[in-house]
Amino acid sequence: MDFSLSEVQVELQDLAENILTDNEPTAQQRHEAKGEWFDLPVWKTFAEQGLTGAAIPEEFGGSGLSFLEICAVLIRVGAHGARVPFLANTVLGAMPIVRFGSNAQRKEWLPKIADGSALVTAALVEPNTANSEKLGTVAIKDGSGWKLSGQKMFVPAAHLASRILVTARVEPDQIIVCLVDPKASGVKLSQVVAATGEPEGVLTLRDVAISASDVLGTPETGANIAKWMTERATVGVCAMQLGVGEESLKLTANWTTQRKQFGRPLSSFPVVGFRAAEAYMSVEGSRLAMWRAASLLAEEREAADDVAIAKYWAAESSNTVVTEAHRLHGGMGVDMTYPLGRLSLLARQLEFSFGSARHQLSVLGKSIADATRNDKVGRL
Repeated sequence: MDFSLSEVQVELQDLAENILTDNEPTAQQRHEAKGEWFDLPVWKTFAEQGLTGAAIPEEFGGSGLSFLEICAVLIRVGAHGARVPFLANTVLGAMPIVRFGSNAQRKEWLPKIADGSALVTAALVEPNTANSEKLGTVAIKDGSGWKLSGQKMFVPAAHLASRILVTARVEPDQIIVCLVDPKASGVKLSQVVAATGEPEGVLTLRDVAISASDVLGTPETGANIAKWMTERATVGVCAMQLGVGEESLKLTANWTTQRKQFGRPLSSFPVVGFRAAEAYMSVEGSRLAMWRAASLLAEEREAADDVAIAKYWAAESSNTVVTEAHRLHGGMGVDMTYPLGRLSLLARQLEFSFGSARHQLSVLGKSIADATRNDKVGRL
């Protein structure tokens, strides 16, 4: 498979790069002055330049781009450690509404997401779970609608959201996905702070009334919708991790070339080259795994194993690359005014988003066991 970036993907990356680079000198000052984590002025620029509507069809004010283009932007967001809710708003919010929303839902929310006047995210993680499997949140039929009760964890950009997509169990084998107003009666929204300092929502639901018009799909299709959302969110995280790895490697290459020891650049020592080469191979492995999974998802093909492989590579490579980057930077790597420190925290946060490397191995192990068992049964 050819994973070379298309002309459109390169242009999108350049646009995101220009916006984020132009705002970097003042971004940290804004955060310190206002006590905010998300950089809302940069997010406004994203909206003005059309990035908030990248995945939304043109008829609703967007650009109608595919998941591959979204991943291209996410790589640059990760590389800058950008404090913008692009993953939450685009992958978790806009894309599911585009794919599964009713005409009324699309007309109400997609234009607002595209122009930046509304933000929609999703709550897919529960206590002790990495994704929408084994849901504890339940939906009980109430007339033509539903009542939701349960708790969701680590909801990105929840405090900025106009609506949150919530998964809930109807029966052991059925799920509904619905739009929840975070200000509705019975909803309590609190926060936990991630490794980077990002505020993530804890959503507690107690008999929250949901109308039939707020449900995406049906209970019969809800499990597939939740799987669709989780797979794309996971690969979106992998794209951000790839950006973190690329930028960490770039910083290390520049530092070891400029820094001298015993009258020679650090990069001239063989051991430095060996360590840098190991980090480079980790980044390339992560790149190939991420783009393969993203390509399959963009074509709406089955990709469960490929998603797990991509997330395993992303989690493992981020550890390898950031660790080697710190070793080769020495004391400079722990200076939080230097980009590597912030990238390290982001790498750690992303590593455990939607399942750690160990979790992905368990997913792959189960898949292999199931395939082997089915093969044996078929032969019998």
